[in-house]
Amino acid sequence: MFRSSLHYLKLNVSCLQGATSISKLQALKCRNITTSLIKHGEFNAKFLIVGGGSGGITVASTLTKKFGAGTVWIVEPSEYHYYRSLWPMISCGIKVSSRSQLPTRKVLPYGCEWLKTAAARFDPDNNCIFTEDGDKVKYEYLVIAVGVQPQFDQITGLVEAVANGSATSIYDTDDVAKTYERLQEFRSGEGLFACSRSTVNCDTTTLSMAYLVDDYLRQSGTRTKVQIDLFTPFEQLFLVDKYSKRLDEICQQKNVLVHKGYNLLEVDDDRKLAFFRKEDNESTDKLEMKFNFLYVAPPLAPPKVLGYSKLADMKGMLNVDAQTLIHKEFGNVFGIGDCIGCGVGRSLGAVGAQAKALQKNIESILLGLQPKATYSGYASCGIFTGSKKLLFAEYDYNFEPLETFPFNQSKERKSLFLLQRDYFPELYWNGLVKLVIQH
Repeated sequence: MFRSSLHYLKLNVSCLQGATSISKLQALKCRNITTSLIKHGEFNAKFLIVGGGSGGITVASTLTKKFGAGTVWIVEPSEYHYYRSLWPMISCGIKVSSRSQLPTRKVLPYGCEWLKTAAARFDPDNNCIFTEDGDKVKYEYLVIAVGVQPQFDQITGLVEAVANGSATSIYDTDDVAKTYERLQEFRSGEGLFACSRSTVNCDTTTLSMAYLVDDYLRQSGTRTKVQIDLFTPFEQLFLVDKYSKRLDEICQQKNVLVHKGYNLLEVDDDRKLAFFRKEDNESTDKLEMKFNFLYVAPPLAPPKVLGYSKLADMKGMLNVDAQTLIHKEFGNVFGIGDCIGCGVGRSLGAVGAQAKALQKNIESILLGLQPKATYSGYASCGIFTGSKKLLFAEYDYNFEPLETFPFNQSKERKSLFLLQRDYFPELYWNGLVKLVIQH
């Protein structure tokens, strides 16, 4: 029953069980190839992974298990690894039992070399990268898993508004806490929720936040004093018709006014005004909206180090084949996660399905065989429709439903909410962390 939606988590568990086969005696003998930080210089890696999010960690685990300690190197600057699926709940005051972050060191597989820095330049013609700390790392095979980053500066005035607390977002831990603080102060007036057009699909946090804030206000007895407006640059609330229709119905039931085809252009922090423009409108006229609470999902894009490299497509995404996940020009370069230019939705489920195809294709290439494993475009999005309900969307490249459970997943359920709040986080952390040799 959990075949697709749990594929990512099952994959991590099985990979990390293999990683623990390294004995503690081996660990003592190989102290120099643990996940301790590496001194700077020039290095050679059989497999180099750039990015230590869910995609990078998954690939590091599978390759380390298959090819042994010391063969896999990972470049990741962050001190912490995050499970972001809990952040909409935390930002709206819902208590969760699981943590949403752990030190990166604790989630890396044993035997994986860690360079705690970011990539500064890709040089695929010479099979190497350069890091921000001045390292040069040569590779035989490169896996890019750099994800995407919020582009707050693409909306005029948004950087200042977020910094001053007038606008909120949940793209880092500080913003999550600030959003809840701001929500506690919000008792009346206009609440605006704006989703931005982006290079990646399935950024459903705006929908979840609008529904969760609605529920929070109802529980606090102040919903009748608040008007909630939801803005999206698209002509429907979700990419898949089946789920989009249900989400429209939920907005009507909750008295959330939906503005389709509107893009956020500017935020005036001093006057507490947001300016929108109709996407298909050739006029320069702007829709001006007063706000007392403003949540924004900013545009998302891969880091510039990828976007400005010859590995990127015209949109700045990694230019890989949508099925094999192999780069279209460089056959020893692979991609996984949000940074790949395949039009796929952002989700852990997508990463799991991609990892399976990627691993098989790497093994085929090493054996001199034609890579034949394919990624179907599977993605999943959990959309909170209240503090105790969740709609779980699953679909493929064609935006057709690809559902796991034996019931209609366009109908929100408490059981799905409990899975998202309690079961998935524990399975993620216990599978990803506790099966790794601690050091």
